[in-house]
Amino acid sequence: MTHREAHPLTRRDVLNLAGQGLIAAGVAGAFPQSAGAQQAPVAGAPPKVELPPLSAPTEQKQPGTPNPLPPDARVGYAVVGLGRIALEEVIPAIVERDRRIAELEAELARRGLAPAG
Repeated sequence: MTHREAHPLTRRDVLNLAGQGLIAAGVAGAFPQSAGAQQAPVAGAPPKVELPPLSAPTEQKQPGTPNPLPPDARVGYAVVGLGRIALEEVIPAIVERDRRIAELEAELARRGLAPAG
């Protein structure tokens, strides 16, 4: 018995079928329902999920999300998929690094030394 016979669906097949289902659901949702048809409310719908806070009450309060810079002062990096970690840790670290590089270049220029590269 080959692997294909033992497992008739591959990951690619599953992803393909899931994508087709999403497309079909999107197409079906694009058509308006008939005027006389009404959906019945779902009995026993699950309650809204409340997640616990990310930080303990004893931790220092973090400042809010920083305001974006004007377009001509933006850095040009994309940090995707990290949420709070991106906003509160990664992006501020990139900005701090860029600030330190600018300070170093200014100090080298003051001393008459050209930065390498």
